[in-house]
Amino acid sequence: MAAKMPEPLNSDFTAFKITLRPGMAWSDGVEITADDLAYDLDLLMKTKAFPFGGFINKLVKSFKVLDKYTLELETNEPQPRLSTC
Repeated sequence: MAAKMPEPLNSDFTAFKITLRPGMAWSDGVEITADDLAYDLDLLMKTKAFPFGGFINKLVKSFKVLDKYTLELETNEPQPRLSTC
């Protein structure tokens, strides 16, 4: 879904900019945006019943939508591999 690898925003690799590819759509034709990514992250972080939620809570400190296709993510610990996966 990302247009490119997450871009590190600081030298300690705890802040990243994630840019989504424009033009992606859900099966009903509605465009996928950074708001959708934020909704998914929020849902995973708040719903303990989701097995993947624990991993997300350990990884993600905070996030915010910057624009229609861009989300800024702050991690709890340095994650240099996030920008090179």
